[in-house]
Amino acid sequence: AATIEQLYEPALIEQYYMSKDDDKIRKTDIPERLQEAFAGRVMNLTKDDLLEEAKWMVQTEDLSCSWMLDDYRDNDMVELEDESAPGRLVPMTSRQRADEVERRMISRVHNVLCYLRGVYNEDIKHGPIALDKEHGEGDEDWEREKDLPPMLDIPFIAKYRQEYWRNELTEEDLWAILDHDAAWSALLKRKEQLKERFKAVEDDDALEMLQRADNEEEMGDLQALYDLKYIAESAQQEAEAAKGLKRPVKVSKYKTCLDAKLNILADMFTIPASDLSANWMRALSNKPDRADDATLLNKVPEDPSEEPVELAIACVPHAEQHGYRDASAVLGGVKYLAAKQIAFDPVVRREIRKRWFKKFGVVTVRHTQKGEESGESYHLDMLTWRDKAHGTINSEDFLEMVKARQEGLIQFSVRLDDRDHQRLLSDLRMNYLKNPRNVGDPSDAAREWDQLRTDILEEALSLHLYPMLEHGLISTRVKHAKLVVGKKIKSAMEAMIRVAPYSWRPNQDTKPRKARMIMGVQLAQPTEIVVIDEWGEVAHYLSIMLDIKENARAEMKPKDIKALSEFLHKTEPDVIALGGGQLKCRTLMTKLSEVVEQCHTKSMLERRVDVVYLDHTAAYKYSHSARAAAEFPRYPATRLMAVSIARRLQDPLRELAGLCVGKSEDALSLRLHHLQDLLDKSERTKFIHRAFIDVVRDVGVDINLAADKPQVNQYTVQFVSGLGPRKAQELLTIMRTKGCAYFREQLLEDDSVRGVMRRAVWTNAAAFFKITKYSSMWDDTLSVGTRVIENDVVVMGGGGPRRGR
Repeated sequence: AATIEQLYEPALIEQYYMSKDDDKIRKTDIPERLQEAFAGRVMNLTKDDLLEEAKWMVQTEDLSCSWMLDDYRDNDMVELEDESAPGRLVPMTSRQRADEVERRMISRVHNVLCYLRGVYNEDIKHGPIALDKEHGEGDEDWEREKDLPPMLDIPFIAKYRQEYWRNELTEEDLWAILDHDAAWSALLKRKEQLKERFKAVEDDDALEMLQRADNEEEMGDLQALYDLKYIAESAQQEAEAAKGLKRPVKVSKYKTCLDAKLNILADMFTIPASDLSANWMRALSNKPDRADDATLLNKVPEDPSEEPVELAIACVPHAEQHGYRDASAVLGGVKYLAAKQIAFDPVVRREIRKRWFKKFGVVTVRHTQKGEESGESYHLDMLTWRDKAHGTINSEDFLEMVKARQEGLIQFSVRLDDRDHQRLLSDLRMNYLKNPRNVGDPSDAAREWDQLRTDILEEALSLHLYPMLEHGLISTRVKHAKLVVGKKIKSAMEAMIRVAPYSWRPNQDTKPRKARMIMGVQLAQPTEIVVIDEWGEVAHYLSIMLDIKENARAEMKPKDIKALSEFLHKTEPDVIALGGGQLKCRTLMTKLSEVVEQCHTKSMLERRVDVVYLDHTAAYKYSHSARAAAEFPRYPATRLMAVSIARRLQDPLRELAGLCVGKSEDALSLRLHHLQDLLDKSERTKFIHRAFIDVVRDVGVDINLAADKPQVNQYTVQFVSGLGPRKAQELLTIMRTKGCAYFREQLLEDDSVRGVMRRAVWTNAAAFFKITKYSSMWDDTLSVGTRVIENDVVVMGGGGPRRGR
């Protein structure tokens, strides 16, 4: 028999989730989104491992309450609520309160990590809801799974485990913890790789620094150190990675200096970069020199008896064959070699990055010829940024500056200003030079050697460190800015869908009523008018050539008024929704309101129905989608837009969820932020989907209605906790075949459904399913909300037990 791969194109297999990996995800009893999120991450972590991860997150990553730690340390005596006795305040110092808040935050993050990864923690409630073998558990499955804590999805944790994360964390922090876990996993993997490399070369100092490294930047510093110190090993690894492919041989300037043995000359008058960093750390910690302890003594370079030029001339005969033909070239190579070693020392890089560049880095923006000639104006305000502290530029402005540089409108640099540069250089000179204060009466040779050391420091900063730190700072700021933009995309999407279905009141004293009939209008030639019923299905439609002028005072033709009036009288809509982006749409909105008023006056309508205006972007995407073609194959695009406009007013969540079908990118077309195009499609999709997940978490999904009328209602099921597009698609297919569910546990009692979700997935999803009668498959003669009693057997489509309780 032919396989799926032989029958279908790869694009179709990917779009409709038909691969072997998709089938594995469908059958695995782990929340689908967590299966995707944890693919490739370090697994099998213990409770203690997750505690270390929680400490790392609180201390190095930004969470919503992280500001409290610094803020509390800046205050004096404060009070904090007693965790064991809510409402009672305990006096303590600001430092004590900061430590206590940090402890609580670590505990909360630890709880969430244990839930996400399914790691047992005796301090929290895991679940799942107790089930027994009578619910279809086979003996083997039961014994294997009965004591395993399930992996819980973010919506379930947010809704039903609030007591284990509330106060110290927010709902957004739960998503942040899931993302930070990926960064932690990548950190562990990279640390393990570097550990193996440094073990192979027996570099104990690097291994010690690696043990203390706790972020990606420090890992990058150690990787750079390895590539610099162990060039031969690095080249061998590149050759192994090439797998026999011929590649051009890279000869670096640093390796040329080593081949010319300029390091011998450098060692004669400089201290190693590691000694410089040790001296500097000792100075920063204010530890005095002690003659009785060599580890606390500053390392000081020696001055050769000869002058620099004399020693350089002596090196020329050997160095000449490597391109250093005179003393000046030799000294230049020596300075480059020593500067490179300083610039690649991990401690030096870390301290300059943390203490100087991140705190005092300034941005200077310059014009380009393209920017001067361009008609764009968004970058013009940036041209006033001269030595502007990067910390005063908010994330969105910084990202916009990067965008302007990518488009060639500006150039910018991030550096230390001259004053801070000199302060930093002075600090380094105090720990690198033989006589930085010119004490006594040093000889001319000693002055020349110290000047050469100063030149090395200057070159290390200006030519090596500053460009690397600039690139790292920009990357960090852009990464953070994209996260800010992503959260605003999520908020904008959530604002669009966190809107209740349209309802109306006969008068102020009555309860809102659900709209029974909704009319959608799309202005075009001809104008398409569609009326949908309470299920979202098309009940009536009308195509009419309306002669609408841009001038609102122009009268409509009598025949158009008559046709609209008769259609209104026939359909009696509860509201009229008008979509479109033209000026004529506003005119049409006014004219429709006038027609409604006339119909009400003539008693053709019972009341004055509202005429509302909706954005038609989502409707346009629907009209050109495969799902629209499948549902209404003979409808023109404008009529399909009218259908979507009416459905969006009826239920915004349901209609906009249709933009997220499979691998569809329709949702990405929504303009949710002016910088959204700078995010990858996967990043934008992630934040848009999270908006739907959060809203579905709060409102639930009518699972019976979704199975009965899938063309309208099925698209929100994929956002239920524990599910995803694959499991949701399979679940609805089974329910359409076997019938509706009369209570939640019934879903577990069918073998087919248990192939999609068992204990873990059902625990995550069940509470978010709404079981209603709004289904053609529902049988009112069957009991509702009952459980299995004695020997009664329940199967899908058979309803609940025949007798109630």
